[in-house]
Amino acid sequence: MIKKVADRLFRWYCHPDYYPDIKGDLEELYQDQLDESPKSANLKYLKEVIKLCRPSLIRPLFKNSLFNSTGMFKNYFKISFRKLVKQKVFSAINIIGLAIGLSAFLLINQYVQFEESYDRFFSDSDQLYRLTTDQVLDGVIGTRDAMSFAPSGQALVDKMPEIVNSTLTYKFDEMIMRKDDRSFTAKKIVAADSNYFELFDYKIISGDPKTMLSEPNSIVLTESRAKAYFGDINPIGQSIMVLSGFHKNFKVTGVIQDIPENTHYKFNLLVSIVTFQESLDDDAWRSFNYYTYLKLAPNTDINELRAKM
Repeated sequence: MIKKVADRLFRWYCHPDYYPDIKGDLEELYQDQLDESPKSANLKYLKEVIKLCRPSLIRPLFKNSLFNSTGMFKNYFKISFRKLVKQKVFSAINIIGLAIGLSAFLLINQYVQFEESYDRFFSDSDQLYRLTTDQVLDGVIGTRDAMSFAPSGQALVDKMPEIVNSTLTYKFDEMIMRKDDRSFTAKKIVAADSNYFELFDYKIISGDPKTMLSEPNSIVLTESRAKAYFGDINPIGQSIMVLSGFHKNFKVTGVIQDIPENTHYKFNLLVSIVTFQESLDDDAWRSFNYYTYLKLAPNTDINELRAKM
């Protein structure tokens, strides 16, 4: 059976001028192998056939076909060009329609790729989840919220071994700040705990990610904000006065790369959430105003984990 397949393959690809001579040599080689080792003779025959599949021995696949007839293709192009010139309006409609269609396809493709890339730049993005809150009344889910209670993340880490870490954050729309004699309104501010950079590995330009948010009244700037506030001066150790609700100097403890566009959690400044410890203690389990993120152990089944909660 193997020899028959090899013979058909060789006849199909071998140039007719070379086939009889090479076929004879293959048969002689096969007979020799048959005498020495009958069990492996067929496989060795197939191996020799495959080794002979070289450009110099392959038959011309498209000889005397349309692929070698350049005159016919020239004629096709001439006819097509004449029709385009003769039917200008019809041709313009078709060409414009094709261009619009291709442009729409490319734009949609780029948009879909951008949407699918959201938050994928984190090294453990497949292990990161946001904790949400479901309000259940009489056995029916009434309200679903993306926020959670302040202690909920740590409580889950303590209770479930599948959850290896958590971080607590709080969003501010804006804060009024002062640098030297200049007051300004800073937007997109997030308060976060010291675990934040253990889950979200943004590129750190300066500062220690393990301690940047561990002390009260600490602030971390994005690269563009650091440039805007301090110019070419190294901002680490410098202070910014936060007027909104504080009237305190916040020390710059770190600078990170600007937040990419393909992420759901954008900010310009990070402040240490331990600064608001009294508020955290007061809220506790009374209100869910915080965004909690969890890091799961590798290969954790999220559906099984949800069922346990």
